[in-house]
Amino acid sequence: MSLYSETAIRNGYNIHTREISFPVEVIDHPGIRLASVKHPLTVRRGEIAMIELEVMNARMTAVECVRVITVTDILITPTEAFVGAMGPGEIFSTRLEVDAAYLIPGLELEEDDKFRLRRMQFRVDTTALPVGLHNVGFMAVYRDADGRLFESEVQVVTFRVVELPVLPIAIAAILAGIAIVVGYILYTRKRERDKERFRDAETDLFEDN
Repeated sequence: MSLYSETAIRNGYNIHTREISFPVEVIDHPGIRLASVKHPLTVRRGEIAMIELEVMNARMTAVECVRVITVTDILITPTEAFVGAMGPGEIFSTRLEVDAAYLIPGLELEEDDKFRLRRMQFRVDTTALPVGLHNVGFMAVYRDADGRLFESEVQVVTFRVVELPVLPIAIAAILAGIAIVVGYILYTRKRERDKERFRDAETDLFEDN
């Protein structure tokens, strides 16, 4: 990219012009980026789809007031997640948080249970969603050291909502009914056997006396 400047010089009745160009290098200024770490490809309607995100500060300077908002009409909780300040090159999921149970005196935990990654989780309720593909978007909003407001590119997560087949549900209901009937029959037979043993024991006791 170049910037151009035109200079005009008057010499009596004559005007002389000169054009000067200045090359300017344009570089891509990185910012906050979102990445989908974990999300389901297929969800049965009525279930909760869990989406995990990472927040990365690709800038060479620190940023403040970082928060992630949802960009969709689909019901997602929470609708907004606050991250706070992030240093240059910092990734939110690499921040370790201490499990509260680790602070209890005398309680011993495995090393992997003491710390866990602070990944950002969003819950999508699919109860009211129709069957098919759905896109949900997330965007980071943040400020630089001068207080200027910036927005990241939208991170889109796609998943498919499927209907739970009726046949497996019917089979499960039938099997549950059969299990109840069989259980009742076995219970009744056991009670009858117990009664017979009790009567036999009473008879033997009476004959001995």
